[in-house]
Amino acid sequence: MKRLRLEKPYGTNVIIKKVECTNHLLRNYINRLRDISGKRKNDKGNVIPGCYRKVVHDRLLRLRYAVTEAIKYRRLEQTDHTYETALDLLKADITNGPNHVFGDHSKCQSYFCEGQKKGEENIVPDLKNYGVWDDICRARNLLTYHTESLMYGYNNNSAELYNSILTKFVGGKRVNFSLKGSYQLRCNAAVTAYNSGPNRLSLFNKHLTNKSPGRFTKMYIKRQVVTVETRRRRRCLFSGPKNRTKSTTIGGPDENYGNVSHDPFSELTAVEIQQLKMKFME
Repeated sequence: MKRLRLEKPYGTNVIIKKVECTNHLLRNYINRLRDISGKRKNDKGNVIPGCYRKVVHDRLLRLRYAVTEAIKYRRLEQTDHTYETALDLLKADITNGPNHVFGDHSKCQSYFCEGQKKGEENIVPDLKNYGVWDDICRARNLLTYHTESLMYGYNNNSAELYNSILTKFVGGKRVNFSLKGSYQLRCNAAVTAYNSGPNRLSLFNKHLTNKSPGRFTKMYIKRQVVTVETRRRRRCLFSGPKNRTKSTTIGGPDENYGNVSHDPFSELTAVEIQQLKMKFME
């Protein structure tokens, strides 16, 4: 992005801006708030009571709703104000979103809020006392930085849908065995396993670390060696005859298959067979 602004491919008067996806911005905003609700301590190391962490977690949807409704209203209001004024108003609404959700309606606009509701408690001072409010404001400030992208309201749903369909045809995120050394490495590992058997783990460990493998690896190798040796002895003791090939006799077609002993073409000449073939092809 920095290089595009320096190069100015569309002229000196055209400023290139990056428009972020609205869905990604809102998702990141809620994820940061969810992380705050899951921490027992704030960024300063102070302990956060569980009741306030639960309040933040229970109101995540309302925090997102406050942003989306402000975007809808300000986008419809652009005809009455200039673009810069609409951006400033939207930024103020997003900044006031956490205050509205947690009970402080001193700066709420009339289109969105009617004031303090009956029985509603303002917990903003308590959140400030325990240091949770600073963490919430930090996540909110990251969202307000992209106010212009939120005003555009663009998303990459079409690209995401295309990629989801594309992965069904190409097999998704699978291992690319055609890369250099990828297939050859697996072949070499198979050869080592065939030649060394269970002891291959010890060889790999000694080759990489110049140390003998640990206790549990040795126990696993020992069990595998005993299993292989037991199988070998059983084959020697209880081996049957070497030639176990069964004689297969072909009894011919079933009696209900038709009159297979009679060949209808045996009584026809080559010319008649050719005529019948051409007639069938027609």
